[in-house]
Amino acid sequence: MATFAAEMNHSMSLKLLVAVLGLIVTSNGLAGITWTYAPNDTTINCGESEHFTNTGQPSVATDCAMGGLSITMNDVKFQAGACLKDSVIMRTWDVTDVCGNVNSYTQTITIVDTLAPVVICPSAQVLMALDGVDEIIPDYSLIASIDDPCTDYADLIIVQTPVAGTNLPLGSYTINISVTDLCGYTSDCDFTLHVYDTSGLYMTGFPSDTLVDCEHPLTPILLGTGSAYSTCPVATVSYSKVDVFVPGPCDGADTIVRNWTASDDCGNFALYTQIITTYDDEEPFILCMISDTFCNSTNGINAFLGDYTNTTAEIDNCSPVVIITQKPIPGAVEPIGVKEVWLYATDDCGNVDSCSMTVVVGDTSALALPTVTMTQMAIFPNPTDGEFAVVLPNVPGLITLRILDVLGREIKHLEGLKGDEAWVFDLKDQSGVYLVEVSGGGLRQVARLVVN
Repeated sequence: MATFAAEMNHSMSLKLLVAVLGLIVTSNGLAGITWTYAPNDTTINCGESEHFTNTGQPSVATDCAMGGLSITMNDVKFQAGACLKDSVIMRTWDVTDVCGNVNSYTQTITIVDTLAPVVICPSAQVLMALDGVDEIIPDYSLIASIDDPCTDYADLIIVQTPVAGTNLPLGSYTINISVTDLCGYTSDCDFTLHVYDTSGLYMTGFPSDTLVDCEHPLTPILLGTGSAYSTCPVATVSYSKVDVFVPGPCDGADTIVRNWTASDDCGNFALYTQIITTYDDEEPFILCMISDTFCNSTNGINAFLGDYTNTTAEIDNCSPVVIITQKPIPGAVEPIGVKEVWLYATDDCGNVDSCSMTVVVGDTSALALPTVTMTQMAIFPNPTDGEFAVVLPNVPGLITLRILDVLGREIKHLEGLKGDEAWVFDLKDQSGVYLVEVSGGGLRQVARLVVN
């Protein structure tokens, strides 16, 4: 047992000596293991790979006839050096073969931080001072390119000068961004920042283009007004409008170009154009003031019709001039008898209304003339400022008279009236358009009444 222990200790001493000196190991007459290449101790930067393909890979040989080499690697890493990322790796290589020989080699890998951070600033930047005075600088480090191989981004000390949140007046500035890593290495970069004045006046309300009836009021309160916002520090926004009238194809069908201008105390202004188009699709109103008249025949056969275009009352909502025409035309030759003559009112846009009258063509030398009765009701004056009269037609039986507004609501209702009577009404302070209806004796007539 003592001899075995002594041999064992001797063997361990030899192996230790071989491990230290890197010599060939032989034990009990068996083949030994030889390091044909042992990687040297090395120093790398913390950003480099720690893999043995970068730090060195050993090669070995054995005299064992059966071979069977097996190499294992074991790393022990610990912090060492002035910087947090400085460290040392003790890498141990263990080799065995099938003959039972073993050998080990330890490589020291020193990891150091010698690289400063890399920082790339953005290109020149522009800030728009909306108030025309100054603007708050943002954190431009967020758009800078910053990298460090040894220090995590969260551990880097990043400083912007001037700091984010600083109010910078109008002008140009040099902005510096510096980056310091955990080992104290610092890099920085500069870029130019321009703070420009962009105070201005901006339209925020745009009255829309619109199409309205020619009777519609053209006031801005009904058709819309513009609104604006100013970034001027002290601003009083005022508005003005200029209308340009563009005549259309007829009275009442025109175009109004409404130019809106807003201005503030900084001399800024904004423009907006609104297009207002009017149209006229409503016929004029015509009243035949004479329901029945006589046309004398000098030959007892026929007569020339007179010109009755001046016996009407007419009005139009948009056209100042209404053309009156007659059918049959003035001067037409008509035989003795009763003739219905139509009178037409045409406004400038071609809208037409009509009324008719009865013309008796007769011979004054005749002993008897055809009996003529008034078969049309008459309203006068029409238009009216409130008070007006309705003359009922001469028809048999009793007559019912109704006055309705444009919604069909009944304003007046009278029954049991007789033909040829005149009734006076007053609609003062009730301006609008009304319908006057008479019915009875097999007759129904409706006329329009305009109350100013």
